[in-house]
Amino acid sequence: MRIFRQSVTCKRLPCIFTLLLLLGAIAEIGGTEVQGAEIEKSPPVQVGGTAQEAGAETPKGPDPAPDKRDEMINDLLRRMEMLEKEIRSLQGGAEKIFLPSEAAPAPPPGKADEEERIAQAALERTLIERSGILLPHGTLEIEPSLTFAHASSDNISIDGVTLDFLAIGKIISDKIRRNILIPALTFRLGLQNDFQVETKFPLRYDSQRTLKGDNTERTKESFGLGDIELALSHQLLREKGWVPDILGSLRWKTDTGHSPFSLGTDELALGTGFHALQFMLTAVKVKEPAAFFGSLLYTINFPVSKAEGRVSPGDTYGINLGLALALNLDTSINFIWEQRFTDSAELDGVKIPGTALYPGNFRVGATYTFTPSVALDASIVIGLTRDAPDVQAIVAIPVRFQNFLYPTGP
Repeated sequence: MRIFRQSVTCKRLPCIFTLLLLLGAIAEIGGTEVQGAEIEKSPPVQVGGTAQEAGAETPKGPDPAPDKRDEMINDLLRRMEMLEKEIRSLQGGAEKIFLPSEAAPAPPPGKADEEERIAQAALERTLIERSGILLPHGTLEIEPSLTFAHASSDNISIDGVTLDFLAIGKIISDKIRRNILIPALTFRLGLQNDFQVETKFPLRYDSQRTLKGDNTERTKESFGLGDIELALSHQLLREKGWVPDILGSLRWKTDTGHSPFSLGTDELALGTGFHALQFMLTAVKVKEPAAFFGSLLYTINFPVSKAEGRVSPGDTYGINLGLALALNLDTSINFIWEQRFTDSAELDGVKIPGTALYPGNFRVGATYTFTPSVALDASIVIGLTRDAPDVQAIVAIPVRFQNFLYPTGP
């Protein structure tokens, strides 16, 4: 993939005018020779109005034509020497004047390859994160990341009776502020036949502060392991003509985090409490220096049996649309819209009111590539709907190890 790679060709100043001067001089010499030949072949000169007979001798006398012709030839030779000197001086001057405007010397092959790899890494970083590009066979990538999320909500309850638009009783307003910090470690490994495996180990710190209407404040905090994720991706189609790259991925989310179905008084959930299986199809079309990508996903949230009954979380549908744009050899930016639709949960087959969710986010990110193997990825995620966190900040430092499975090459 080439990004902002252009070849520049500069030519020296052509000495066309000097060639024209040479051709003019040669033509003048040729004309002079022709003129001399015509003088030699001219008919006998009439003397006293009487033509001389054929074969009669021409009166002997001084013939100025040869001297004049020699003089003209010598003059042309002098002019030729002057032209040659002028051409040599012009050629030397052209090199001195126009040398700075020539193309910069091409970088050594090793440096050019290095720049090409950096440019590719800057644009592909986002696509790998969004399951749009797979790692090369035998390449390992370790990505430590840190995510901060802030969510807020205001709950209003009435302790009394409501009649249409009339409320009789005490109105209580609760303000909830929640901060979440998720450090995680992700491993990706490229396999043969266009496959890639991935695993993610998240930790989670959750803090919730509730300010009640009676001016009392309550704080809850929890820290521990979140839900571990496993994924398998495969390249289904390769870009050809108008057909984009198409990749499919299968992601399994476990329930290793502290479940919301078994919380203590001052505890917060660190996981969803159920297993989930996600299917995602991603299409990528590269038009340097930009890459367009989009994903369709469907998540099956498996039911769990608890003391209260059988809880069936609603399935989730989603869509992602994004653009990655390379700014230079080592920097790229990306814009992504993410929308999810989650059906209502059910308890023993009965829908639970208020459990349908429609979170939507808009992500703006940038990637800076230090080397082909090390990059910095940072993004801000803004919640577009009430069901999404207000804002998220994500920082990741992916480190790539080429030929991890084959230290000496495959």
